Amino acid sequence: MELLEGLVRRAGSSDHSALISVGDESLSAESLLSLADATAERIRGVRAVAVCATPSMNTVISIVAALRAGVAI
Repeated sequence: MELLEGLVRRAGSSDHSALISVGDESLSAESLLSLADATAERIRGVRAVAVCATPSMNTVISIVAALRAGVAI
């Protein structure tokens, strides 16, 4: 999972600049991981989740959360 490894490395660095922007919203790697991990805790153990893939920060957070929880999307 190179994507997640890179995200975790970036979150642990001193670089707190925006990692991703969707519309007017931006998140640093640290903020994205924090939000995704909170969601991952709630979905961990389920077989799969469905994500309404809209061009939004919620979609990004949801996908990262599912990957962190090891849940199929």
